[in-house]
Amino acid sequence: MKWTLLIAVGATVLFLVAQLVSLWAVRRVEQVPYRVVERLRDLEVRAYPPHWAVGHHTLNARYAEAAPMGFRRLARYIFGGNDLEERIAMTAPVTLEQGDRGYTVYFGMPGGRTDHDLPVPDDPTVLVLERPSTRMACVRFGGRATDARIAREVERLHRALAGSPWRAIGPPVVMGYDPPWQLLGRRNEVGVAVERTDGQG
Repeated sequence: MKWTLLIAVGATVLFLVAQLVSLWAVRRVEQVPYRVVERLRDLEVRAYPPHWAVGHHTLNARYAEAAPMGFRRLARYIFGGNDLEERIAMTAPVTLEQGDRGYTVYFGMPGGRTDHDLPVPDDPTVLVLERPSTRMACVRFGGRATDARIAREVERLHRALAGSPWRAIGPPVVMGYDPPWQLLGRRNEVGVAVERTDGQG
């Protein structure tokens, strides 16, 4: 009984240490830059500058299917699946944009990279593209992102926008900042492109 308890305690300590190390490493990953324009109740309105990314469109209408499929395609590109066999640093977040026919999954490219020096993907379904500047309203949530949870958070986002000087002008976007094995301190967000309704910028 004593040894069983010691093994259980040791396994728990190792798990917590591994999770904390992983969380520390994730928080050091370069993130797509943004500037907070305004904070309203549960949400932030952010200004994102133009930035280069790679994207893959999947016809999967469910997040649970689209996320791993898109991630695998884009991960292959940054791990050397390109004409230069170049490994490209991972950035955060992984972004999934909802559309009428499934999701488009994006990885932002490291700062300073453009189409002039980014390698060509081996996979013709992976596209190198510049994402335009945008203002986006975002709400944050923890735990696992599931289709049901995303739907609830999108509703929360739209409730927070109601009565504010901002209105949604685009489809919902899901942003994930953590690897699948990270269980503690997970950061997820849903966002939507917005514009002001009062002409004040």
